[in-house]
This record gives sequence, structure tokens and C-alpha cells, in this order.
Amino acid sequence: MARSTVPDKKKVLAVFRGRFEEYLEYKGIESVSEFCKVYDIEYNTIYRYFRDKKCSQPGLNWVVKLAKECRDLDMNWLLTGEGKMIKQKYEKNEELHRKGVPYYF
Repeated sequence: MARSTVPDKKKVLAVFRGRFEEYLEYKGIESVSEFCKVYDIEYNTIYRYFRDKKCSQPGLNWVVKLAKECRDLDMNWLLTGEGKMIKQKYEKNEELHRKGVPYYF
């Protein structure tokens, strides 16, 4: 009977963070705080996953919000690395390439 191996939690989270940062770069978003402003996500929520020294895991509520807000992002790619970063139906749609930062006067 083959024994399943449990992946190292820190390594899995580092790979997840790397893929998420790759998506931010694709969208032209320069920082996590800018992402939070664009997608109306509380900065402290996402900070724990990307900058905290503790090995925090993204909560289900955050992942669901991300899936709803970032409709072009393939969640399978984000979570497992399989497939393409951008869903096929959005690949050629330049209108959704970026979700602009709101301007305040």
C-alpha cells in the first residue's frame, strides 16, 4: 500500500503566494495594498498571507471572494498550479485584462 505524502505547509503557501503575485503582475497591480483597494478587500486580511512571518493559510471566505471578484483567474491554477492562469474565455478579452483603480476627486 502506497503511503501518501503530505506536502510541506510552508512550501505550499510559498508556491500559492508566488502564483498570486504572478496574477497581480499580469493585472498590472503593483502591490497587495493596491489589490485590496481595487477589489475592496481588507488589507489586514490579505497581509497575513503574504507578509506575516507566521505560516497563515488563506481562509475559505477570502478564497471565495477572490473567485467572485477575479472572474478571469482560474482558481484551479491558483490552488494547484494546473492549467492556465487566465480562463480561456477571458484570454483575448482586453477589457477584463485590468480592473482599473477607482479615481477619487
